[in-house]
Amino acid sequence: MAKRMKRSGVKKQMSPVKIGLTFVNKLKARFRYSPHVYVLFLDILNKYITGEKSVDEVFHEVTTLIKDHPDLVDGFLYSFPIGGGV
Repeated sequence: MAKRMKRSGVKKQMSPVKIGLTFVNKLKARFRYSPHVYVLFLDILNKYITGEKSVDEVFHEVTTLIKDHPDLVDGFLYSFPIGGGV
């Protein structure tokens, strides 16, 4: 009979991509009845990717967009650590 290996108690770390996707899915679910917020979020990120917005602009606009949802602000700062001159 094979011995079962004990878990070491160490959590497997999620990849940065998985962390980002988890945040985006949470934001999309939160604003399912206000899809314009999700669309605006994607627009802000797209403008960063295309060079139309700076890191500081993205930080300011996204945190302003979701300011009434502190858990999402925290999630954004953790998932996309690009921001605000930090």
